[in-house]
Order: sequence, then C-alpha cells, then structure tokens
Amino acid sequence: MNRKDFLKKICLTSALIPIGFESCTEKKKNDHESLLLLLASGSDSSSTGQACTTTCAKSPEETVGPYPSNYQTLYNTYFRSDIREDRSGIPLTFNITLVNSNNNCTVVKDANIYIWHCDRDGYYSQYSQPGYLGTKDYTASTFLRGIQTTDASGKVSFSTIFPGWYTGRVCHIHARVYVSGNLVATTQFAFPDATNTTVNNFTGYSSHGQNSITNTSDGIFSGSSTDLAKQLICISGNTSGYTGSVQLGISV
Repeated sequence: MNRKDFLKKICLTSALIPIGFESCTEKKKNDHESLLLLLASGSDSSSTGQACTTTCAKSPEETVGPYPSNYQTLYNTYFRSDIREDRSGIPLTFNITLVNSNNNCTVVKDANIYIWHCDRDGYYSQYSQPGYLGTKDYTASTFLRGIQTTDASGKVSFSTIFPGWYTGRVCHIHARVYVSGNLVATTQFAFPDATNTTVNNFTGYSSHGQNSITNTSDGIFSGSSTDLAKQLICISGNTSGYTGSVQLGISV
C-alpha cells in the first residue's frame, strides 16, 4: 500500500477514532499550519524559538542512504554523544525524543538511536566521495556518526555541527532506531529553509554558496507536506550555536 492510499484509508476510518483524537481533516489542517510555522522559522536572532508539531504519529520511513555504515562493526566507536571529532562548523546540540506512536506516543527507553550526517562541506566519513572541493577519501574517518541509548524519558542528545549540503540534497540528518538489537525505523530529518540560508551565508559555509534546493524540492522531503512537518527539526539559537529537537515516532 502506498503512502497516499494509506492516508485515504485512515480518513475513511476516521469516524471510528475515539473522542480526543484528531480527525484526518483536522490533522491535515494542523500539520499544514505547523509546516508553515516551521518553514517560516529559523531566523538568526538570539534564542529564537520555533513552533513544533506535536502530532502523535510514526515518523516517515526513508531510504538509509546515502553513505550509511556498519552499525554492528563500529558500535563501540560510534557509541558517544559528542560526534564532532575534527570537524569544524557551527555547534549544534541535537536532541531526540523517542516515542511509541502505537501506544499514544509513550516514551521508549533503552533503545539505541544511530545518527549520521555530512560535514559543513558536504562530505561523509567512511567513504570516498566527490564534492565541490574535489574527491575526498574519508574511508578511515568516523566523524559525525554516533549512537546513544534513550534514557527513562526516551531522550538522547548529540553534540555535533550544523551539516552542510551536497549536490541534489538539502541539509539533513539520518537516523536509525534499534530496539532490543533489532532495526525498527530508518528516517531523515530536515532543517527550516530560513536557517539553512542563514548558515550557508556564515563563515566556513559560505564558500560553498547557497543551495538551490529547498525542503519542498528535495528528493526525499518533497513527497508529502504532512510528512515533512513530522521531519522538520525544531531549531533555536543562532550562528554562535543552535539547538535542534525532534520527536521520533516508532511503532513497537
């Protein structure tokens, strides 16, 4: 069943949803309003807050690529909260709250969340890849990859940098979730377009220039505005340092 058919099925059965839950019409409206708020947010003013969607829903499944790496083989290397290593860039504290969308979004503790993203120039560790600075061989590097276990509140936090961009993609972060050692979710998260623009004008990022691709034209995030609303990172701070937070919904 594809995504559109799935959403139609939910709408057809909305009459059976208990009181207190959103109807499909209400949910679509609320998600759309949240998306507009998120896309408009991300200015560089100090301690700028951002409205976040709080809809209880499973995070959209996305492709694992590009540039994943072996979770089991490098588990001990990746198990850390500070994943920067030698990578320079705007500091980013990335917070994730893991919830069970199959149980009213109760928090999920003792799960492992693995994240990875490119550096400010658009390159990943563990690979040799082309880019605007030419081909770089980072097969022996492990920067900007990390694993943390959710605490009693379902939370993990990573110290990293704001990612750059590369041809064909907007700025993003990859995530996979493992419960009792089993892979249960693979997704990606986006940043507000306004924040991306601000960052790409900043020292160390500006040499790459602005990205012509936005969230709504990105090959991963453009498929559904409803899904994008669930994948946008709530951002605060400025180019001295950002804090990004997301709710990651899994079905267990």
